[in-house]
Amino acid sequence: MSDSELYQNLVKSFSRFVPQDFLELLNISDFSNIELGNQTEKKLTIMFSDIRGFTTLSEELGPKETFDFLNRYLDGMVTVIRSNDGFVDKYIGDAILALFPGDTNDALRASLAMLEELKKINQKKLTKKQKTIEIGIGLNTGIVILGTLGNQQRMETTVIGDAVNLASRLETLCKTYKVPLLISEHTLHDLDASFRSGIRFIDRTRVKGKFRPESVYEVFLHQAPEIIQAKQNSLESLEKGVAYYHLKAIKEAIPFFKICLSIYPDDEIALYYLNRCQSWLESGHFEGTGELEFNFQWKKEYNLGIPMIDQQHQQLLNQISKLLYTVHHEGKTNWEEILHFLEEYVHLHFQTEEALMEKYNYPFLNEHRYEHHCFTENYLNLRRELYSERHDRLYLLFKIDLFLVDWLINHTTKNDRHWAQFILQKGYAPTHIPDQA
Repeated sequence: MSDSELYQNLVKSFSRFVPQDFLELLNISDFSNIELGNQTEKKLTIMFSDIRGFTTLSEELGPKETFDFLNRYLDGMVTVIRSNDGFVDKYIGDAILALFPGDTNDALRASLAMLEELKKINQKKLTKKQKTIEIGIGLNTGIVILGTLGNQQRMETTVIGDAVNLASRLETLCKTYKVPLLISEHTLHDLDASFRSGIRFIDRTRVKGKFRPESVYEVFLHQAPEIIQAKQNSLESLEKGVAYYHLKAIKEAIPFFKICLSIYPDDEIALYYLNRCQSWLESGHFEGTGELEFNFQWKKEYNLGIPMIDQQHQQLLNQISKLLYTVHHEGKTNWEEILHFLEEYVHLHFQTEEALMEKYNYPFLNEHRYEHHCFTENYLNLRRELYSERHDRLYLLFKIDLFLVDWLINHTTKNDRHWAQFILQKGYAPTHIPDQA
């Protein structure tokens, strides 16, 4: 065997343990150039997937059968991930951590294809009179750090950041809600509109390190057509039920969950919340973690260190708090004035931020600009709902809290902090105000 053939075999063997796709993201073309501490930042979609009850399953199968089954399972799932332009970063027992550095839609297509692959696996198990398996998949999209860590004797590639933690949290929540596929609002906003009809809001949940709860969405596009239709028909009823539940208006919430169950009796989420409501009525124990607040105070933790932007953020939060108060206690005329102010001020604020990012060549300017676009869309949809007068005030308060307050605070304390730190490191002087377009 020639030296060239020997080297190619070595590269092939090495790539089985270290994903070539990962090295390409690190701009490493030759594995011999890998060094401890290689790192970069990228925006991508993270997938966590896990087999439910695998420990019990492995005890029933025994060592050899466990590994045989797991390798067959992983082979099928990884093939699906690869065919949708993703790659596996690592296996954690029966769990898969996969990354999708391109289109966010690839991650959702892969997830849906994995659920189809699961049906085939379970069909084979049924023919052998074996127990079927269930999986959970969590998707989140965001900026992460990719790199190598460890020591000189043992290193590995890894991906770290809040975006990774949230994807893992969503996968875990699949077990709680008894559904196989959950995504974050960050992933939702990056998806094509064609997917939206098969996705529904199901909860707000607190995640470690976040100032505000994160919204959780169920994807149900993998289900039978009649179930998809039923869940689409009950979208508004479910959202209102969840809203009243988090407002602790339990008696108002229950009828909406019952409407969902009258449309689809096996609706996992409606059953879950109905059980929560019954628990509240029987014990007085509230199980939610996404409680709403209507009296907001600016906190020093929200500051970015750029006085001009901090002042604008504080003004936005004050006006949104004022909107909450007027919707709750005053008439339509009062909130129209606030909505008009917000529309103009948000436009000015986004222009100011984007001018700073452009001036200092912030590498994620386009991604950030798109997030501003998503906020504007949410705001316009919310404004239409306010003017439609179709909903009562409690429900509108929930929508404002969900789409304006959560977004502003989570966006400010994470995404805005990222670009603010970048331009400060590039030498931005806080007294400098960029020219407005």
